[in-house]
Amino acid sequence: MTVERADPFWSDAELEAVPTCPICGAAASRVQYAGLSDELEGVPGQWPMLQCLTCASSYLAERPVPSAIGKAYGSYHTHVDPRSEHSRDNGSGVLWRLINGYLNYRFGAGRSPAQPSGHWLIALFPPIRLQLDFFFRHLPSTGGRLLDIGCGNGRFLLRAREAGWQVQGLDPDAKAAQAARLADLPVHVISFEDLPAAENYDVVTCSHVIEHVHSPRALLLSMRSHLRPGGMLWLATPNAHSLGHLIFREKWRGLEPPRHLQIFCIASLRKLLDDAGFEDIMFKRRGRGAAYILQASKAAMAKPGIIQRLLPVWFVDLLATLSPRFSEEIVVIARKPEV
Repeated sequence: MTVERADPFWSDAELEAVPTCPICGAAASRVQYAGLSDELEGVPGQWPMLQCLTCASSYLAERPVPSAIGKAYGSYHTHVDPRSEHSRDNGSGVLWRLINGYLNYRFGAGRSPAQPSGHWLIALFPPIRLQLDFFFRHLPSTGGRLLDIGCGNGRFLLRAREAGWQVQGLDPDAKAAQAARLADLPVHVISFEDLPAAENYDVVTCSHVIEHVHSPRALLLSMRSHLRPGGMLWLATPNAHSLGHLIFREKWRGLEPPRHLQIFCIASLRKLLDDAGFEDIMFKRRGRGAAYILQASKAAMAKPGIIQRLLPVWFVDLLATLSPRFSEEIVVIARKPEV
């Protein structure tokens, strides 16, 4: 299958066929979608997607080559000033005071205004508690050295720095790095392949990046090389087996072709992490947080059906509170072995 090109946006040299699954390497597959469109950025192309018959993950049958993939990111959301986003991540109402009390207790966040009783009141509401744990990427409360790969404009780095972490970010997008520097964040325009292994970070985080890269295994090996022995990896990525994908199919926001080159399921990501040498692999419940992806999926449909129109966000959030398998995102932490 090939990408249909009605205009010269993509040349033949800028596209490559993908003969085997980029996650597990298997060749057997089935056509999942004959031609996906970019519903977010409007990048030209019809992108066929396959489902691997071995690991059950999904991947584009044809994709932009690494040197051309930047053409798909013209107005990407990580180009905005992170300080404005960071300010919107706080408030002064009663709920925000309780939230800040929980974040200060759980992560040493130092946020204000804060109500100290929030640390136990918020714990009584698991969907919100799990959402806040995701917000701080399940960081240890002790602080240390943190590397965020694919940090974008550094929005999370601001959050971690205020909690006492020594932060550093990498992103190949020069516009995103420029936005991060507006907040005096140490973000370098470099790909993960070009960063020398140092083994001196306590935590490496990687939010919604692994689905963008041409070699997921190389990314995991790189992150492992930057961790100290016993260091923690935190990773999030769309869940190919989510309820949202089941309901919205080709209009599901998590597909996002051609920027998302592959979409994982829990089993395939566990296998890849294990093969890359990680241990203590734990998939975390996401809790509240499905609203955006479900609303964006519905908005992409010209005529949503009754199921798409009536699917309650609270129900999806409840499922994601009960089990990581039902979340719109896979969230996982793992560790580099001590020896």
